[in-house]
Amino acid sequence: MNRPCIRDLKPFKKGCPEKCWDGNSGCPAWKEYTVPGEPGNPPVILKDCVDMLTEHWSFEALKLLEGNQQATETFRNGMCETVNGKTVPKMDRASLSLLNVIKHQRQLNAN
Repeated sequence: MNRPCIRDLKPFKKGCPEKCWDGNSGCPAWKEYTVPGEPGNPPVILKDCVDMLTEHWSFEALKLLEGNQQATETFRNGMCETVNGKTVPKMDRASLSLLNVIKHQRQLNAN
């Protein structure tokens, strides 16, 4: 027995044909996609109703957005620091070392 048509299309009262429309049979809402698999695995073929695939693609997009947000926050945390309650850009180590050398030279010259 086929699963029910979630779009309640009249031609599919007996259930979803689970087949792409070929001009004579199948369903115009049934889609098949080949997507790359995980590294080292073969491609994955997704077959489902457009409505079900829309949910799948929405969750995939949200996962990508979450990864972007995490990368942005990690970068921001690495580039800024809080000094006296203010957020300021971090100085790079080379600049800090150079300033310490200059400060040390000034102290030597002052003596």
